[in-house]
Amino acid sequence: MSKLSRTFKRNTLLAKTIAMLTTAALVQNTLALPQSSDFNAINGNSNYNLNGAQGTLTISQDNRVVEFSGAGINVASGETLSFNHNSGTANWSVLARDVSGNASSLNGLLNGNVRVFLVNQNGMVFGSGAQVDLASLVASTHAIDGNDFTSGNLRFTSSGSNASITVDGLASNLADAQIALVSGDINVDGDIDVAGGDLNLVSGNEVVVSFDNNNLMQFDISEALQTNIGDGVIDVAGNAEVSARNVNIQAVVTDPKSYAINNRGIVRATGIDTSTPGVIRLTGTGGKIASSGSLDASATNGSIDASAGRILLAGNVDVGTGTVSATIGDGASDLEGRFEIFENLTAAMSSLSITGVGDVNRVYGLANYQVTGLNEGTASYSGIGSSAWENTGAVTFTNVQYLQSTSQVQNSIELLEGAAIGTIIGGAASDTFTIAGSVEVLKGLGGFDTFNMTGGNVSNRIDGNADGDTINGVFNPQGTIQDGSSDFIASWTRISEINEADIPPVVIDPIDPVDPEDLFLGLGPSILAPNSPTPDLNTNSSASLGLVSDDDTLNLPCGYSQERDISAAEDCEDPELQQLISSLIHFDSDSHSITAASANRLDRVSAYVVDSDRFDKVVVSGHTDDHASIAYNLKLSKKRAIAAADYMQGQGVAADIFEIHAFGESLPARLNDSAENRAFNRRAHIELKR
Repeated sequence: MSKLSRTFKRNTLLAKTIAMLTTAALVQNTLALPQSSDFNAINGNSNYNLNGAQGTLTISQDNRVVEFSGAGINVASGETLSFNHNSGTANWSVLARDVSGNASSLNGLLNGNVRVFLVNQNGMVFGSGAQVDLASLVASTHAIDGNDFTSGNLRFTSSGSNASITVDGLASNLADAQIALVSGDINVDGDIDVAGGDLNLVSGNEVVVSFDNNNLMQFDISEALQTNIGDGVIDVAGNAEVSARNVNIQAVVTDPKSYAINNRGIVRATGIDTSTPGVIRLTGTGGKIASSGSLDASATNGSIDASAGRILLAGNVDVGTGTVSATIGDGASDLEGRFEIFENLTAAMSSLSITGVGDVNRVYGLANYQVTGLNEGTASYSGIGSSAWENTGAVTFTNVQYLQSTSQVQNSIELLEGAAIGTIIGGAASDTFTIAGSVEVLKGLGGFDTFNMTGGNVSNRIDGNADGDTINGVFNPQGTIQDGSSDFIASWTRISEINEADIPPVVIDPIDPVDPEDLFLGLGPSILAPNSPTPDLNTNSSASLGLVSDDDTLNLPCGYSQERDISAAEDCEDPELQQLISSLIHFDSDSHSITAASANRLDRVSAYVVDSDRFDKVVVSGHTDDHASIAYNLKLSKKRAIAAADYMQGQGVAADIFEIHAFGESLPARLNDSAENRAFNRRAHIELKR
């Protein structure tokens, strides 16, 4: 394995690589084709003939194994090494092993009419004049057992020698050619051109090769390659251009910070035509894929399919009107997945899909995120479609818990009602965040960011990054503008301006009478007096709305003692009374679960009730929006009220002081004409009475 250009290679590996390449260069100048005397037919029925610049290996049965000792398998420029059958088919196979102890130097022509498996555990160098006109070639530095090969078990295993395959050049003009290079270290330092076929670069500790019903090569990497931080496994140099009808680059590694695939050059899939477009497949299981060069499948509007723990894209990605898909993360571990677009990337595609595997996945560098569900949604990126950044449907992401925006534009970031995600971070410009769903962390990186709370909640914090940021739509703010909290926002920091939400007038439409037994609900037999009056549902009940209330519900608690032992003056000295005597909590759509923000509020109210010991009644009223039927909403509002009371009991409030009401959708605090207003109406109102 080689280190990337930005890191230093280990001295031993560097020396070995230089020595191998130097040896290969000498071989090119001094050695010719394999000699007949160095040929050995391991399982018979094969012969080798050397005639000048032409060497010919002929097999008379399928699955033959041969070896070349001496100088090994080398083909100089202007020489030809042929692999043929004398009475078989193109599906016959031959395993040719170089056991010379030296790296193979291939600078001339390889051709023939059988499948060739060329193995040298000491390495291979394809020179600038290498030509492969074979229908099928697997060139590998991994070992394969002869008996396994004979029985059709094509299992290649690393011997631990760290041998590599270096390509200074390789071309093929044969139609439908399939070429595969299999090694623990593949370095492409020159051009590869498989004009009429497919190219495969495959790396793992153990690789199984098979052929499907269409005689196309398939690869199963059954054992990962042992790697360390910074190791580069399959490397395409900046001066290299890899071109084939379809390109498959595949590696499985053990270290998540090693580079399974590193492309600094050009990787191009030409396809056949737009009905059979070219495909670039990049698989870096367990490690990283980095492409700072070019990935190009635009000739036939093809596609790119990338999969790795981390995918880093810079340079150029071009599939014309084709598609790009990326899978990040590792389902077998808790390592985070990452998809990152650097700001120097230019892209042309019709769509991009990102799928996270495992528990923690992050996406960086897109714009205008819109979270539409649980850790899923859409975004945009420059170069996608005709409307570029505004085409928010062009990018889709699934199972992504962390989003960080590009700094190239002013982002408009939206979290829809019912949607949820862990972290959203803006870019360096002045971004706008609109929050109707649930998020743990919101953060601005620069500019004058605006955070609009429209019915959602922030369970951890909003961090404005001290750039003159604003939070709108705040209920019951606590603390300071700079550092504080409120209903639905657990905390904020480095904020410059806070704007409280205005509560609009209440509009109530007449409704059909409801059975009183459905309205007065008990947590225990002593909660309601037997002769409690039935509320009039055709009038505004401020107690149930969670707004102001009449004299009986302590609208103005300061100074209100009503012949109790506490004086009016003492009442006014209690700063918490005005804040906590009337509280609202809110619920997600079709849910009666207590959210983190609601739990924070209920904790404060419960502690005040228990510590003050001055209240003899806690009235809890449940409400819904107008979704679903009247009967369903009545039951849901009951569940919400009981959930709030149950939670407070868990904090030490006595069960026998609760009074529970359920009003369903009958008493909206706001018109049910928007997602924001419906989110506000999904509430429970907690009033403290004495």
